Amino acid sequence: MSEKTISERLFEEYLLSQGVYNFEFERVWPGIPTRPDYTIEHNGATYLFDVKEFKDEEFIPPCAGAFAVDRYTRIREKINKVRPQFKHFKDKPCCLVLYTLDPFVRLQEPFIVLGAMYGDLGFTSLWNRVTGSQVSDSTRRTFLKNGKMFRSESREPQNQTISALITLRHVLKGVLGVIVWENHFARVPFPRTVFSGPYDERWGKDGNQLKRLFIGEALANMHASPQTNGRL
Repeated sequence: MSEKTISERLFEEYLLSQGVYNFEFERVWPGIPTRPDYTIEHNGATYLFDVKEFKDEEFIPPCAGAFAVDRYTRIREKINKVRPQFKHFKDKPCCLVLYTLDPFVRLQEPFIVLGAMYGDLGFTSLWNRVTGSQVSDSTRRTFLKNGKMFRSESREPQNQTISALITLRHVLKGVLGVIVWENHFARVPFPRTVFSGPYDERWGKDGNQLKRLFIGEALANMHASPQTNGRL
């Protein structure tokens, strides 16, 4: 059994705060070569979680002074790394838990995490071929290329075994919460009754719109005037 990371210890702390006690670290599955970090037995179901963290020393700017930070690449790299861990568990909810020690990795911003999942966030507009001008009020925010759960290039879903990404974060000193980012292409959805504590959030698809589906009461009281209106 490997030594636990900071993020793994914090994830266990979060689970205990939610009354989830029946979890196992790196369970050995007979006949299966991979061992996802956590197996949780809860309400008669089995859930798998792999926990990955971003360390601040992982990113070194190319030069002093001005530099651009790619908002999506490092999150997508974690998604790529977790795929082999889950490939033998297509019949179970499988989640990638992310925690960051690096201020450049913005795991709480919807347009970044959802963009990593579904494609670089950008804008599209309609153009009138006759006049060569943009159609009035046709500009829409949308996901473009390089998504890990959906590829616009092929118009096909990807990574359907991953049920959700989960941002693990400190909401207050000593208080942990999560943001669940549902993969709406998942083969096995992550139930909306799980990880719905007072300091938690959940984003997912409602009809044709990606939006915040849930915010815990304590968190809502903290952010009575949120920066986002809860829709992407």
